[in-house]
Amino acid sequence: MSLGEVRGVCEDVYAYLQPDGSWYLNNTGFLVSDAGVISVDATSTERRTRAYLDAIKAVTEKPVRTLVNTHHHGDHTHGNYLMSGATIIGHERCREAVLSTPMPPPPGIWSAVDWGHLEPAPPFLT
Repeated sequence: MSLGEVRGVCEDVYAYLQPDGSWYLNNTGFLVSDAGVISVDATSTERRTRAYLDAIKAVTEKPVRTLVNTHHHGDHTHGNYLMSGATIIGHERCREAVLSTPMPPPPGIWSAVDWGHLEPAPPFLT
């Protein structure tokens, strides 16, 4: 089963669509610039974020240099740490919420999930 699909939106702009799983899934995307990749959000688990990064590498060998978090929810931020070296941009309240929200969420909120290894990596450019 594929974890996601890249679709070109226009030149150098791509959507990454994840199949509906009805829990903690998001759609994200990225832009390819001369300097590197700008990612809009990460994903929820280690495996999903690694699949997203592999999808980016299938389009370009350029590194992810910038990661923009639209908000603090874990399906958009749990994979931030896997984009090491990227400047993580977000609202200061996004940063605060990432730092204060348990990672992964406590048991009982979601069905059994293989979160993989997760590390908090909040926005540092706010």
